[in-house]
Amino acid sequence: MRDDPLVDPATGLSSEWHFEIVLDFLYPIAHRGVTLTVALFGIDDGDWADDHLKPEQVVTDLGSTIGGVTRSSDLVARFGEDTFICLLTLCNLQGGLVFADRIKDALEGCTKRTGTTVSAGVASHKGEAEGTVRDMLRALKGALVAAQTAGGDRVEIPTDGWNV
Repeated sequence: MRDDPLVDPATGLSSEWHFEIVLDFLYPIAHRGVTLTVALFGIDDGDWADDHLKPEQVVTDLGSTIGGVTRSSDLVARFGEDTFICLLTLCNLQGGLVFADRIKDALEGCTKRTGTTVSAGVASHKGEAEGTVRDMLRALKGALVAAQTAGGDRVEIPTDGWNV
């Protein structure tokens, strides 16, 4: 059986490559007034003690939990080593923040078992912001880093736009 480049083999979610193809396709639609929201979830530093699950098992568990909570119209992908990204179509920033909190609630049992927490960055675009899809992803990663730097287990939005 061949490996499917559209699927992350460890989680069964979409691959980063697949996510980027879909985002590049949908991003121009936001310039026509359709809101596009993206949420990036990252595993905060944990106490990887001997009695906790190992990081690769945590990634697998978190990926399946996130994939199980999202709508079928959303795209969820593994995005890097220990991050997950969700493309929420027809969803504004407020909806994205509610979604991020819902994901964090769903992960509560998993994060208690593993001794780690999850932070998120949420960005939204509806054609008003100047910039490219790469600019949006950079701002989203900055929001995630800000959440993790502020102690983790929280959700942040970019400070430089991308929050309509």
